[in-house]
Parts: sequence; C-alpha cells; structure tokens
Amino acid sequence: MLLKTRYPDDMRYVCRVFLFAVLCVSHTPLPCLSARVEIAAGAWHQSPNGSVAYTYNVLDVMGGQARDIVDDLLPFDGFFLERLSKSAPDLYHRDSPSTSAGRALSDLFTRTDKLDFTDDCSFEPAWRLSGRCRILISPFMNFSFSATPLEFEGTGSLEDAFYFLDILFDPAMDFHSRLKLTHYDVAWFADLSPITIDHDRSIHTEIGLNVRIVDFHAGISQHDTGLSASSSSTVPLPMLYLAMQLADGDAMALEFEARGTRYSDDYVYDLTGRFRYHVTGPLHLSAGFRHLYVDLDIVDIDAEGTFSGPFVETVLIF
Repeated sequence: MLLKTRYPDDMRYVCRVFLFAVLCVSHTPLPCLSARVEIAAGAWHQSPNGSVAYTYNVLDVMGGQARDIVDDLLPFDGFFLERLSKSAPDLYHRDSPSTSAGRALSDLFTRTDKLDFTDDCSFEPAWRLSGRCRILISPFMNFSFSATPLEFEGTGSLEDAFYFLDILFDPAMDFHSRLKLTHYDVAWFADLSPITIDHDRSIHTEIGLNVRIVDFHAGISQHDTGLSASSSSTVPLPMLYLAMQLADGDAMALEFEARGTRYSDDYVYDLTGRFRYHVTGPLHLSAGFRHLYVDLDIVDIDAEGTFSGPFVETVLIF
C-alpha cells in the first residue's frame, strides 16, 4: 500500500510546539536554569483502522421532502407528520405497554450511516512528523508539550446512498472524505522518587494531568453532484498521565507512557513505548511504538478507531 507524507503541514505543527516550549522556558523563574530539558522531533507511521459515522433522525432530515409528498399525494393538510408523531406514542403504549414510547420512537426513526476508514474512505497509512518537549524542574514541577498531526484523506464509493450532516450523497459515485484529529498535549506531572536497582540502573515513575486539545474536522464532498458537508471543532480533553522509565544511567532507557480519559461518550487512550540510546553529548536516538484509540462523538459525528505504528526520533537532552 502506498505510503504518503505531508511534511510541510506537519512541520508547521511541530514548530508551534517548539515555539511554545521556548516561550515557557524563557518566562519561567530562575530555578528553571537548572532544569533538565528534553526536545525530540521525529516521524510516526500512522495506520488507521476504524470508522466515521453519522447518526440522524429520519423525520428530521426528510421532513421537508415528506411534507411535500404528503401535500401532493394524500388528502391531509401540511401537519400530517406532526399529528402522526403525537399519536404514535399512544399506539406504541397500547401495543407494547412494557416499552417506553419515547425509546420506541427513537429506535424506529434513528439511523446511523457508517463509513469504514479503509474499505469506504480509502484512508492509507502515512508517515507524519511529530514533536515534543519535556522540562523537568523539580520532583513536583515538571511539564511536557507535544504536537501530533493526524489527518487522512481518500476517495471511495458506496453502492447505497448515505447521509452525512443531513446531506444525502448519491450511491455508486465517488466521494472524497477527510478526517482530521490533530492534537496538542500540555501536561504537568510529578517525578516520584526513583527506585535504584543497582549502581547505574533505576526506575522512575511519573504521574500527572494532561490536557489534550483536538483540532477536529470531518468532511465529505462529491465532485460529480456538487454536494459537500463538513464540520470542524476544537475539543479539549482532560486526561490522566502515567509514565515509567527504566534507565541505565545516561546510556539508554526504556520508557512507557499512558494517557487516557473517559468523559461522557468520549474515550481516548494513548499508549507509547520507547527505547532511547545515547549517541554523543546531548544527542540521543529513540524508536518505539505508539497505539492511539479514539472514540469521539461530536455533533452527531462519531469517529472511532485506532491509529498505531512505529516511530523514530532524534532527541536532544540538556
């Protein structure tokens, strides 16, 4: 499968993180002069697996068309649908007394049209740049910043018509889809007392709070029909942060990071494993694997899936 890169756009996001980190360091009081600063830039191979879905009420999206048809074909006035809706709960309650009328109506008229990332949208794996910065000042005053571009585009088709944001897209015709979940992380964490294994090796544990700002965009367009629909939003997600490091002095280290949140209908879990090796001076190289699970429900759009793959980094530690 063809791999794609978007280095110009990705570099813009990474530069924002570095600029933000520099501003934070430059405006921090003098004790920061003895801080340990870690700056890393690299590329992550993102493989998408999941779907984007739109949930809608049939009467809401087809109400106008249905009213026109009723006016033309049936001997009822323009409020036929409203009268039917008002009488429906009584009918359901009579036929199914153990079933909630509101729940029955919701189940009857609610539909979900789902597009698979790979089969329907034709999203392909891609290498994208990412960047992060860590500032360790004291056991209870440490910060990290990161930027992760996450965006996919593709062209596909479906045999059946489908709705997206109340727009009905024609069947068996190519459509272009775009999903963006680029996110920025800002974390405060405490570096707990290390556990010494022997003279050089030790285990470090970090725990704290992370705020993830998700730059969300989902859009569908159909060139042949001129139809298009899209939605954009900025979503803040408070998350818990936990990390562990097995270090062999400054020579090498195994690092594990976990971020997660479960809020209302939104779920995000982000797991990272990394091996870092000291080359010379402040220069380190690292490689690892990252697994991101996302389930975000934004304005009736549910983006659910995993984005995972290996990554490589160049790391400077001062």
